[in-house]
Amino acid sequence: MTAKRKLIFDIVNNSHRHMTAEQIYTEAKFRINEIGGGSIAMATVYNSLNYLCDNGMIRKLKIRNYADCYDGVKFPHEHIICDRCGEVQDVVLEDLNEMLSEKLGREIISCELSIHHICDKCKK
Repeated sequence: MTAKRKLIFDIVNNSHRHMTAEQIYTEAKFRINEIGGGSIAMATVYNSLNYLCDNGMIRKLKIRNYADCYDGVKFPHEHIICDRCGEVQDVVLEDLNEMLSEKLGREIISCELSIHHICDKCKK
């Protein structure tokens, strides 16, 4: 893995939020400038994000009316998304695969679920 790809992986994997490609690019530029390591192009960020997603190292979250964001795959979880402000939060539904397996009569290896709602801040 190239140094810049590893940097992008580390940014996504160590973030406590779901960052957009633009936010990841800004953070990568900051870190590279901090150590005097040259520059990074937005294309490098997108190519690295695609590589990391294709290899199951991170997840891309497609959010209606908002920019895609990225999530480090640390533990099995789903997402709850506010349809007004786009805030994304992790939700652990421990028995989801088991419940789906029973309901569908098939072994479920994995699933990706996005739950949509209006958050309390937006309701006010």
